[in-house]
Amino acid sequence: MFKKYTLRFGLGLFAIGLAILLGACQPSGARSERANPDWSRGLRLGEAAVNDAVALLPAPGGERLYLAWVTRRHYDGREMLQTAQLEASGRLLSEREVEEIEVYHPVSVRLAPAGGFLHLFWIDGPASARTLFHALVDGRGWIQREPQPLSPEGLTANGYALASEPDGSVTLVLSASEGAKANLFLVRLAADGGILLPSTSLGTPGVDPALQRDASGTLHLLWAEELTYGERALYYGAIAPASNALTAPVRLASFPSGLGLVNHPPALALADGQVYAFWSIERRGGGMTAPMANTFYTLFPLGKPEEALAPRQVAIPPWNHPLYREVEGSPPARHLALSTRGEEASDFIYFPYAPEGAHNGDLPVAFAVELVGRTKRIVQVIMTYWRGGELFGYQIVGQTASASSHPVLAWDDRGNLHLAWLDTAGFGAYDVYYASTSPAARAYLNRWTFTDLAVRLLNLLWGVVQAMGFMPVILAWGFLPLVIIVVYVLFVPEADLTRRTSLAVLGFSSLLYVALKYSLRPGWLMALPLPPGLPSDAADLLILFAPLAISAVAALLTALWCRRKQFAVSIFPAFGLFVLADALITLIIYVPAVLRE
Repeated sequence: MFKKYTLRFGLGLFAIGLAILLGACQPSGARSERANPDWSRGLRLGEAAVNDAVALLPAPGGERLYLAWVTRRHYDGREMLQTAQLEASGRLLSEREVEEIEVYHPVSVRLAPAGGFLHLFWIDGPASARTLFHALVDGRGWIQREPQPLSPEGLTANGYALASEPDGSVTLVLSASEGAKANLFLVRLAADGGILLPSTSLGTPGVDPALQRDASGTLHLLWAEELTYGERALYYGAIAPASNALTAPVRLASFPSGLGLVNHPPALALADGQVYAFWSIERRGGGMTAPMANTFYTLFPLGKPEEALAPRQVAIPPWNHPLYREVEGSPPARHLALSTRGEEASDFIYFPYAPEGAHNGDLPVAFAVELVGRTKRIVQVIMTYWRGGELFGYQIVGQTASASSHPVLAWDDRGNLHLAWLDTAGFGAYDVYYASTSPAARAYLNRWTFTDLAVRLLNLLWGVVQAMGFMPVILAWGFLPLVIIVVYVLFVPEADLTRRTSLAVLGFSSLLYVALKYSLRPGWLMALPLPPGLPSDAADLLILFAPLAISAVAALLTALWCRRKQFAVSIFPAFGLFVLADALITLIIYVPAVLRE
């Protein structure tokens, strides 16, 4: 007797502990879901403390990959610079804080190759006196040359862009301000970190510079300028290889700014002799205005900015399950959802990012895009491919459980794409993810591990706990049919299924249950798990008729159970079995997608 009660007590404690575990948080894995055959799953590398793009740099030869970002220590709250080193397969080799550098509140971390070392850049200091710093580090984050300021003394650094030279030297264009006026400055560094050209004014006001170097060594510069309150303009200029002077600025576009609007830094890309310029405008909302974010672009032949096209809006469809087709084109893009003119566009398309350097072939550009699923909306990273000045196709890179932002994109010497981005992980915390098109990375990061299986099981259990909330809906569906059965039994006490009237009442009540199931249809009934790439028409039909098919299966199971009984079955247990079977099948089918979409 004692052992029996001890066993019950132990099982009760286990159930309570499991309920607390599942109720406290939803477990999540260290890798994102795989969203496209061309890409690996996203690997979570760490946690960032600043909502800003991380630094991403493939090493020459493609054997290593380096990242850097701002992290926050959990034990003392200090913000530190963090570096990570990956193999080409995506396996983490090292991850550590750059402890020798004292920082206040660093932002805008970037990396550039420096021979056998790395150039590390960041902006730091109080808001009224922020300075652009540089240090030379090795692949593991150890300091090789002490930090040095690069921005003009007495001015506040706002932002910067850099372009790497083949010999390991770096050219930077930075925006620094005194009061409300910001100007652009040019800085050149040697491969060993020595300053070849200290901060030199380019003679033009500007903020948010974007820089690209073409094969001839010419630097192409894009920047924004505040014309008046409520209006900004986008300008383009070039710097010749042996020159420190900027060509006459050419205005490419003007766009609104000011209260309620966020102007994200523009992106500049070079491909097939064309110059692409992208810029985003985010409206945070307020009053009767709905929040949204739009991205625009223009392009012109290399060296002819005066021929720039009128600005066009980037239109990326919002569907969470696009139809992928296998296409021919420049690798690594093989499975794309093709873009067509006039297609519906997402309400949020922003954070454009293009890889460094000129490129021949389809141009990849990463965006953060709000996708519409069957039960929720979520911002995810989308890779787009451009051909001849038009959006040719796109693909979802990583499917995560929270909103993604700030994608950063880079090529390696082998033609593989590497991508890093941030995922919201709480107040002031952001998960850093990495994914790649490299065959080695796909093989390593897409493999299944025991941890993946355990996380899937816990997520499924948590989904079951959350999906139990639909039980009151089942009562709503079955209440009126049950009332009809109760009234019938009051007049016909011996209401077993040998009577035709009992069968008729059971059939009518079941049909009424199905009708109420459709008329009182909750949002989670739209979360039917579907195979990726299913055409939208077929998906709509499956979503529409799935509840009817489930009820048909429940009715078949009920009929088989009644037929096997040796005695006449009453109408009450028959209807109860039908409702229970329908509820259980619905739960089993819909739970895997309740949280995912």
